[in-house]
Amino acid sequence: MEDNKKSRVLEILKTKPIYPVLALCLIAIGVAAYASNKGLPAENEGVTPLTPTTEARTEVPTDEVRGDVTGMPDERKQTTAVPTTEAKTEPKTEPETKPTYFSLPLGTAIAFDYSHGELVYSKTMNDWRVHNGVDFSGKVGDSVKAIADGVVEAVFDDELWGTVVVIDHGGGVMAKYCGFGKGSTVKKGDKVKLNDTIGNLGTVPCEEALGPHIHLEIAVNGEIKDPLSVLGKDKSPVND
Repeated sequence: MEDNKKSRVLEILKTKPIYPVLALCLIAIGVAAYASNKGLPAENEGVTPLTPTTEARTEVPTDEVRGDVTGMPDERKQTTAVPTTEAKTEPKTEPETKPTYFSLPLGTAIAFDYSHGELVYSKTMNDWRVHNGVDFSGKVGDSVKAIADGVVEAVFDDELWGTVVVIDHGGGVMAKYCGFGKGSTVKKGDKVKLNDTIGNLGTVPCEEALGPHIHLEIAVNGEIKDPLSVLGKDKSPVND
């Protein structure tokens, strides 16, 4: 009997070719239904379903944000702030006032006058030269006076002018006294007053023919001036 069933099936397949296709479709549907009922995964087996994620936020305490970092060495290069210094304003110094009164250094007799830039004949040197000072005659050893208050700027010996004393009388007035006896003068830095003795009369080698005298030169703000004009004295006669 079994052989008869197989023979009938084969005969049907030969005469009815559509039936095999239908049979295969029915088998596939049955398998899918079975898998669904049993909870078996189909083609997506092994895929983990995605779950929605939320961004995690870490709240940082305000104090920690504003504070210093601890527990870690600071490897930054240390810089030293350079303190700023305010520019110092030098106090304004009042200009020195020119002396209002002068006196003569040695009597009233004039051996040789200021030449005002003109060449004059020198008996001692036997030549023509400018005479930038006024020569006041006297005797060796006579006291020579300061023409005004001032400070001694220099004291030195010169081959032509003998012992020389330079005094700053203020207000741009600088006086050079030439012809002192050696070792008789004030010293550099000394302060003198009007009519103070600043030394004793000696000689002026380059003007020896004129006899003992003090050769006085005066510069105002660096410019040579007529000493008598600066002193406010008349030449003839010279009034003390």
